[in-house]
Amino acid sequence: MKKTIIYIVSITIIIFCIGFVYYKTIEFNADIDTKNNLVEAKRIYDAIPIWHKKLQTGQDIRIGVITDTHVHPNRIDKTNKSDDAPRYLNEKYIKVLDNFAEQMLEFQPEFIVHLGDVIEGTGDEAFVGMQGLELVEAEMKKINVPLHWVIGNHDLRSVTREQFKEILDLESINQTFDVGDYRFVILDANYNDDNLPRSPEGNSYIRGNVPSQQIEWFKKQLETNKRVFVFMHHGVFQSDTPGDLNDEGKIRMKQSIKNSDELQDILNEYRVEGVFNGHMEARKYEKVNKTNVYSLTGTKKSALYPQSYYELVVTDGKPDLTMFYVPDGAIEVKEIDFESGEK
Repeated sequence: MKKTIIYIVSITIIIFCIGFVYYKTIEFNADIDTKNNLVEAKRIYDAIPIWHKKLQTGQDIRIGVITDTHVHPNRIDKTNKSDDAPRYLNEKYIKVLDNFAEQMLEFQPEFIVHLGDVIEGTGDEAFVGMQGLELVEAEMKKINVPLHWVIGNHDLRSVTREQFKEILDLESINQTFDVGDYRFVILDANYNDDNLPRSPEGNSYIRGNVPSQQIEWFKKQLETNKRVFVFMHHGVFQSDTPGDLNDEGKIRMKQSIKNSDELQDILNEYRVEGVFNGHMEARKYEKVNKTNVYSLTGTKKSALYPQSYYELVVTDGKPDLTMFYVPDGAIEVKEIDFESGEK
């Protein structure tokens, strides 16, 4: 009897030990599988380009935008024909810039962007254009926030890129700067079809183009998980755009840059949130894949939206643009939602 009990106990212990070893083996293998799965998931995640892993942001940011001011400064003393003759901005320019400054002082943006064609440039010697840049900058500085400048084709009718940088104290024509969860890129598209940089050449037309070396620079700036917005003078739309009126009162069709298709592919690939341009003198909005594309009218030439300027609010990474303008013959500034055109 005693031997039987010992036998049963022994068998029970052996069965327990076998079961325990089997359980631990399964548990160990499961841990290995879990670890392997985690390693594989991390490998797949790490292989995804950083620009496809955009930050989930709750940051709000306010940006003031103005474009195509096309100023031409006048000599204070018209008998003084010297290159350094002091110049001023007449009342029509000052009124618009004052309206903009007043709106921005209320809006309190983080910074302001001028989308180009700061000066008219057509037929002006460099010293005239440089004084024009100085005068506009002086007015904008009254708002007391950082200023960022895009170079336009009319600027280059009078001054060189180096002169533009010198007057406005820029390190580069193409710029990148970060504010919290956001990255902002300023891109120069003032290149001819042969990829040569635009130089002052009177009033000849330039469609615009982004050359290959700048395309590579642009891609590098987009390699980020920050939410990205791009400011440029020329447009990147999929079709020609009705713009301002010509001298005969007819609407001119404005073309996007020559390689707009290439740029649109890049904007989509790198998950750019928004692109803003001047130049076309058309209020136009379209969404190309995931990118919001906006064409903004300027302060001087738009027949439909004269004296226009803008408040851009980015909330949770999404842009919301409000337009302000003064209809012909009106005194009060009118405010509309940019995308819909409604109050």
